Amino acid sequence: MEEHVQDHLEEQETYSFLDFLPVITRNRRIIAMTTAVCVAFALVVAIFSPSEYRASAKVIRETAVENPDGLAGGLMALRGLGISIGGTSGGPHR
Repeated sequence: MEEHVQDHLEEQETYSFLDFLPVITRNRRIIAMTTAVCVAFALVVAIFSPSEYRASAKVIRETAVENPDGLAGGLMALRGLGISIGGTSGGPHR
């Protein structure tokens, strides 16, 4: 069994682009037509599809609970994410 696999591996040919060039040349019409149809279809879809944009936002109201650092509850959450909200840039007041 192992000899059969070894023989098969030795018989495999490698191909270069020049080996495929005659095939591409013979079928250039089919390749060109397929490309043209795909480009035309993409253009029709791009031109006639409606320009529709959607956006949504939620506003969540929080109560202003003061923390020892003097920041409201929502702003304190931003500080935990590493987002600068002005004032001191980190840690307790110095």
